[in-house]
Amino acid sequence: MNHPSDLTAMMNLRSDFWHAQVLRILEHSPECAGEFQRQARLKFSGDDLRDILNQIKELTGFDDTTADVDNHASDHTIAIDPELARIALALKHANLFRVWAVLLQFARKTNRNSIPRALLAEKLADHGVNVSDRNLRRWLYRGHGLYWQITESTVYFAGQKLLSARLTAYVLEHGKSDLIKTNQPGRNRQMYISLAGSLAQFEAQVYAAWIASRNNPLIARSVLQMLFNRTARILRQWEASAGVTATSNEVQYHPQFNNSVPDHAIMYEADLGNGLTETRFRARTVNTYHAPVIKQHAKRGQGRRILRAVVEVLQSVEPAGNCGQGGSRRASTGGLKPTGRLYFDNITKARQSRKHSGERTRYIRLGAAFTKHPKGLWDFSPDGTQQYTDRTEFSRPHMGFHKAIMYAKDVL
Repeated sequence: MNHPSDLTAMMNLRSDFWHAQVLRILEHSPECAGEFQRQARLKFSGDDLRDILNQIKELTGFDDTTADVDNHASDHTIAIDPELARIALALKHANLFRVWAVLLQFARKTNRNSIPRALLAEKLADHGVNVSDRNLRRWLYRGHGLYWQITESTVYFAGQKLLSARLTAYVLEHGKSDLIKTNQPGRNRQMYISLAGSLAQFEAQVYAAWIASRNNPLIARSVLQMLFNRTARILRQWEASAGVTATSNEVQYHPQFNNSVPDHAIMYEADLGNGLTETRFRARTVNTYHAPVIKQHAKRGQGRRILRAVVEVLQSVEPAGNCGQGGSRRASTGGLKPTGRLYFDNITKARQSRKHSGERTRYIRLGAAFTKHPKGLWDFSPDGTQQYTDRTEFSRPHMGFHKAIMYAKDVL
C-alpha cells in the first residue's frame, strides 16, 4: 500500500499502522495530505489528532485551517473496550452496560468514582439514553455488586479492570466460557461508541465497533453467534442497522489435495491457458465482514492491566461449559478453541507464520473473483510454503449430464 490509489483502504488499518503508513506515503506523495487529514479526524481526537495534523503540516506544508480539533469526542460517543461490551451484550446486560459507560465517562471527566443517584438520569439523558425512573431503579438493582455498588443516595461504579475481572468470573460461573475463552478484554484498543438511541441501535453499534476493532475479520457466522450469544437473524438485523456488510469467500483446491476437499465444494473447469483445462474444486468458506468507519482510540491505555486481571481469573478457575444459544456445531465438540491465524494476504506472510507456528493448513489470498457479486478467492496451501492455484483460472462450474452443479460429496 504505497500509492495514492490505495487511500480508501487505509481507513481499515489499525490506528498505529495507519499513522506509520501515512508518514511513509506523504514523503513521496504530499498531494495526499488533504485526504489523510480527513481520515485523521475520523480515527483520532484531542491531542493525538493535533499532533498528527502538525506532522502532516510539517511534511507537506498543507494546513486546513477549517479543521475543528476538539479535545473530546462527540457528546454521545464514549471510548470503551469492544470485547468488554461484547461480553455484556452476550449476557443480555446491554442496558446495564450503557449505564456503566456513562458512569465511566463521568469518572473520566470528574476523577470521581461515584455519582449521586439524583444526577444519574440527567447524565444518561445527556448521552441520549432515555429511561423512566422505574426502569432506572430496576437497572441499578440488577447491576448491583457487578457493575456498581448502590446506596440510598449514591452509585459507586466499578472501574474497567474490576468489571472485566467480575464479568470473566460471572461467565465462567454460569457455564458460558465461550464468551471469554478466545477473546478477552484488554487485547484491543478502545472504540468510540454512541450510547444514544434504542437498545437495538446500541447493540448494533457495539457489534459494528467490535468488527472494526478486529480490522474487518474473516470469521464464520457460527462463531459470531457464539461470541455474541445471538441467533443469525439478530446478527443480520444488527448488520443492516449499523451498516456492516459481508463479503463471501471461496477456497480453490489443487487436484493433489482432493483428500482435503470438503463435501460442499463444487466441481469446476479451470482454464490453464493454451486451450487446456483441468477439473478442480472450489468451496465456500467464512465471510469477510466490513464495518463502517468508527473512531479508534490512539493508545491502548489500561489494556495490559485489564488483560492481566482477566487472565488471572481464567487461571484460577477451570473453564467448563458452552454458550449454546448461537447454535454452532462447535458446541458439541467443546466450544470455541484458538486456531491461530489461517488466512494470509500473500505467500510471504504465510511462510513467516510457518516459521513461528509450524506446518499446518493455511489459505493464501488470490484476489477477487470476476462475478456479479464481490467474492474473495483463496488458495488452499496445506503447508503454507507455496501457492498452488491462480485467481484467473476459474472458467465455469462443471455440470453433470443433467446440467446440475456437481458437488465433491457426489464424486469423491
